[in-house]
Amino acid sequence: MALIEFDNYKTQLMTYKTPLEEIRASLDLEGKQQRIIEMERQMEEPTFWDDPEKSAKIMKDLNSLKSAVGRYNSLKTQYEDIETLIEMGREEDDEELAAEAGEALETFAQDIENMRTFRVSTMPIMPRLHFPQAPVVPKRWISMRCSTACIHAGVRSTALLSSFWTTRKATKPVLRA
Repeated sequence: MALIEFDNYKTQLMTYKTPLEEIRASLDLEGKQQRIIEMERQMEEPTFWDDPEKSAKIMKDLNSLKSAVGRYNSLKTQYEDIETLIEMGREEDDEELAAEAGEALETFAQDIENMRTFRVSTMPIMPRLHFPQAPVVPKRWISMRCSTACIHAGVRSTALLSSFWTTRKATKPVLRA
């Protein structure tokens, strides 16, 4: 009976292989590890602590990088441990190991989902956009209402679309009777 459970656990575990590799790719672990090595070398320099603000920022970045690498390594270790546990359980046909493998698999599934959710929640939703300063609009145009033809203070205006904002231009005076 336990062999069937181990086969089911093995099948479930294999479904997490692709998401685990996707997490690895999205984290750019090789790049992070290279950056960690560079930062640690930078910390060994005698002048590193001369600028407290710069050194604090580097330390914060270093801890963030190490945390990301550590979270992935923890997931990878869990995956390998569960794989080993399933193989041992199949060889011994032990129901206690089956229960332990099931619990470990549930924990791993939750951890990998948390990691995927964390990656999505920390990704920037939208890049920061910097627009040029809006032009100074003459006071007489400020209270104009935009339409195909705007009328304000006896001046007929039309709306002109520019690349970042809408401005209004007086075209000709309105004749009043």
